[in-house]
Amino acid sequence: MKKKINVNWSQFAILICLILMFVFFSLNARNFLSYKNVINILKQVAMYGICAVGMSMVIMTNGVDLSMSSTMGLISVLSALMDNAGMNIFLTVTICILIGALVGAINGFNVNEVGMFPMIATMGAQVLVRGIAYIVAKGIPVYITDTNTSKLSYMGQGLVFGEVPFQIIIMFILFAVGIFILTKSVYGRQIYAVGGNQEAARLAGISYKATRYKAYIISGICAAIAGMVYAGRVGSGQPTGGAGYESFIVPACVLGGVRLGGGEGKLQGVLIGVIFMGVLSNGLIMMNVDTYWQTFAQGAVLLASIAFDKVASSSDLKKKSRDTQKEKDKKEA
Repeated sequence: MKKKINVNWSQFAILICLILMFVFFSLNARNFLSYKNVINILKQVAMYGICAVGMSMVIMTNGVDLSMSSTMGLISVLSALMDNAGMNIFLTVTICILIGALVGAINGFNVNEVGMFPMIATMGAQVLVRGIAYIVAKGIPVYITDTNTSKLSYMGQGLVFGEVPFQIIIMFILFAVGIFILTKSVYGRQIYAVGGNQEAARLAGISYKATRYKAYIISGICAAIAGMVYAGRVGSGQPTGGAGYESFIVPACVLGGVRLGGGEGKLQGVLIGVIFMGVLSNGLIMMNVDTYWQTFAQGAVLLASIAFDKVASSSDLKKKSRDTQKEKDKKEA
């Protein structure tokens, strides 16, 4: 008897669309497939990708983190100030990561202990942290005084082997670490368990609160790293830095297979989703499409990704229901 192999074709849909989009833009936009432009695309999505690693884990626990963009802005300001003061880069990175972790822990506290909905809790944090960024920066950009020797600038502008931007390497390292956590660690299994069925996870002895705390802390750390890369790339700390990044990050996660209801998703798919969004934006620019239409296209992708997630979730529920009924019928027979 042949064993039936179930293939989830939805996991391949985004990859197929990415390939088709590459073909379309390569035929309609000059130099689109050049090495320089491919590197440029990866540079454009590096900060989004860094944030997407943390955002994915939060969404997998059936949450969301809308404060990432504001955390980026605050960290960009603080890291620029510390760099201008001559602080050691390793100490700067450590302090910024701890601040990002603190923001994540506060979000986790509001969700777990206060009982706020993740969207409301992180939206409040978004406004609060953005306000702190404005206060610290006094409402103006904090320019890095010497971008030529600044180690912070190297995070956003440096080249490894004279070819590969350091920020791209940071993004891939974080994706590799995230993939290891989700596939090889106990905590990774806990994320899927809590996101899939919180009550079942609790009965299995998994602390859903601790799992969520860790997810939000990781998200805050990723936002902090992205904030330092941002400051290094633009040469200044911007209190407005990262504004609107959620409209790119969330669709990239969903397009990559992360379900908004939690419990499902792979970072390999998220990486493809991030690149997909970057290719779309870059291709439209190279085709000289008006900015208004670019914004429209990104909004359309956002709605399409949410609709796709809804349809896929409904399909999975129906499939699980049918499988459960078949098992029940077999037992009764």
